[in-house]
Amino acid sequence: MTGRSEWVAHVGPFLFPWGQASSRRAYGIARSLAAAGHHVVVASGEHGPELTRMPEADGPGSVSYLGLGEVPPPRRRRVPLRCAGC
Repeated sequence: MTGRSEWVAHVGPFLFPWGQASSRRAYGIARSLAAAGHHVVVASGEHGPELTRMPEADGPGSVSYLGLGEVPPPRRRRVPLRCAGC
């Protein structure tokens, strides 16, 4: 690593830090990168406009996450229903 702070963005349409199998995979990857000294920002699909730091990252790096709002809320339909006679 160089003397400057190196960071990595992990971006995808999954919930983070919890909620799906992909959430756990992204969490493991982020913690591994933090252990190697990188500052990781996970940009996920859920709603949440604030950058939040996760305190449990191991090693000299850090893990933070930011919701981009790509995944609809759980009770919202992804495809609107249309009636045949409308």
